[in-house]
Order: sequence, then C-alpha cells, then structure tokens
Amino acid sequence: MKPELNAARVPSALLLLAAMLGAGVALAAPVTRDEAAAVADYWIAREIGSPRVRLADKQRADRLATLQDRQVLCLVEPDLLLDQPPKGAAVLAYVVKYRPSGYVIVSGEDRIQPIIAFSATDEFRWDCPELNFGREYLGATLTA
Repeated sequence: MKPELNAARVPSALLLLAAMLGAGVALAAPVTRDEAAAVADYWIAREIGSPRVRLADKQRADRLATLQDRQVLCLVEPDLLLDQPPKGAAVLAYVVKYRPSGYVIVSGEDRIQPIIAFSATDEFRWDCPELNFGREYLGATLTA
C-alpha cells in the first residue's frame, strides 16, 4: 500500500521548514577578534605542521614558536581594512597576518565556514590590489 500525501499537512511542513531555516539565520552571531585569532592560530599551526608545506625543520619550529607574533586586521567594508573596527560596525572578516609570512582570513560571523582563505607561506598584501586576488574576492564575496 502506497502512503498518501495529506494535502492539509503540506503547508504546515513548509512553514516549519521555513521557520527552521530562518532560525539558523537569526541565530548567527558575530565572531570576536579573539575568537578569530584563536581559530587562525589553530589553522596556521596545522598547516605549518603539514608535510604539504615545504619548510625546513628549523623554519617550521621557529614559526610554531612565534605564532603570537601576528597582526589581526578587520575588514569592515569591501575596500576598508582597519586595525580596529569603528564602534558598532560589523566586521565582514578578520585578516590574521603572521610574521615572517602566512595569513588566515576568518569570517566575521559564525553563519558561514570560519576559514575563508589562508596561506602558510605567502604574505597578505592589501596594499597592492593588482597583485592581491584576496582583496577582490573578499570585496565581492562578503558583501553579496
């Protein structure tokens, strides 16, 4: 016997589904600067320790020992990267830059995947838009 679709329940099911999806959006929370830095530190440490990253053992050890030597920047508009966000401004993403090189870009809210882009060996260059695909990507993606 084939189950019958109860037409009276379809609107209720769609309403429930819409409410569940809406609740996910409503529950999105901003990511703090400290949370972004912690996620970035974990991610870059895993990358530096990975055999995919070509570093000498001493370089690897030095980078892991100096993870706290970093700069955390806030992307508050598609073309505006600041040390500190203006009071009450939403942060689209955090750019965590490591020395001597490496960066992790972390989402400014917890609705999407936390890591947007990263490199354990490249330098993040916001000052050269023609050489920085990340700048174009962040501006186009995070504001859409």
